Amino acid sequence: MDYAVKTYGRLDVAFNNAGIEGDVGPLIEQTEANYDAVMNINVKGV
Repeated sequence: MDYAVKTYGRLDVAFNNAGIEGDVGPLIEQTEANYDAVMNINVKGV
């Protein structure tokens, strides 16, 4: 942030992105635990 402000005079946008893909495979084989892990990190994490 300091670099952007010093170089460009201001910071207009910041984007915080974090997430996981979870177990890869057919939807029918996904577990509730995998769903919960993905939702907890991708939706609640940020």
